[in-house]
Amino acid sequence: MEMNLKMYLQHHYGSLTACAEAIEVSRGTLHNYVTKDPEGVLKHTSRLMQNENIKPQDLINAVLTTQNQHV
Repeated sequence: MEMNLKMYLQHHYGSLTACAEAIEVSRGTLHNYVTKDPEGVLKHTSRLMQNENIKPQDLINAVLTTQNQHV
């Protein structure tokens, strides 16, 4: 099963709040990425990559899955 962005970030950070803190954005900003603008999270790829379990292709796949769910 493909993970959408919300599931992917929760899987790797435990919660969206923890992810927001790790990439230094507000919870509201992260919520917007998850619900309205998934490609926006890619601006924070370098910070996300500090989590050794985050793989660039997996992150992109999660963004694409989320975009497809919004169509």
